[in-house]
This record gives sequence, structure tokens and C-alpha cells, in this order.
Amino acid sequence: MKKKVLFSLLFVLPLLMTGCLKNKTGSSDSSGGGESSSTSIPDKDKITVTFYVDLNQKIAKNIYSQSILTWGDKITKPADPAEPLDPAFPVFKGWSLKDVIDDDSDLFDFSRPLSEEFVDSYMTVDLYGIWVAEGE
Repeated sequence: MKKKVLFSLLFVLPLLMTGCLKNKTGSSDSSGGGESSSTSIPDKDKITVTFYVDLNQKIAKNIYSQSILTWGDKITKPADPAEPLDPAFPVFKGWSLKDVIDDDSDLFDFSRPLSEEFVDSYMTVDLYGIWVAEGE
């Protein structure tokens, strides 16, 4: 009896796993080749967008703004923070997906809709306030 149950599980388990993977990617094409399809992004999944005002400190007290969006929405830029958190860096430069930026090209482009490239595996987008010294 145990052998029959074990054999059944060995046969059924891969079929169940294949079904789960197809549902997760939104595609039944298992060829692995070809171009990626926008069907891999569910239409109605919710994405949490969090703006952290204090440089790269990703803690609750530094949440400046937070919203829930769906795929294809554009992230709405909140009003710039009025008060600097550190007198050495009084100028607010903008928001970035990177906690430390190299130049202005690393600032987030709010004209682009939400896409997979911004979203981490936990369905969140974290944007960090970038502050610079006077004259930078």
C-alpha cells in the first residue's frame, strides 16, 4: 500500500508543480525560448510604493509617503520635503530607486508607468529621498 501511495505522489507532484509554475508566470509555454510576454505581469496585483525621506534609512519613522498601485499606473511624485533632516545636506535633489546616486540620471523618472524593472519580489517599490550639500 505504501509503495502505491509513494508512486502516486511521485507521479502527481510534478504535474501539480508544473501547473503552479504555469499559473505564476501567466503562460503555458514551457519552451523557455522566445520573447517574454507582458502576460507574466498580472493585471490586478497591488504594488506598495514607499517614499523614504531620510537617505538610505529604510525604517518606518522615515516613511514620507506611501501608496498602493497596480501594474501600468504611474507613481505620483509627492511634494518635496520642506525641512532637511541633516544640516550638512540641506538641498532636496529628488527621489531615486537607489539609496545613493552617482548623478542626476539616477533620479526616478515619474513619467514612466510601473513595470517589473522597478518592483522587487515582495511587490514593493522603495524610493529614497536624495539630499545634497549646497552647490552640488
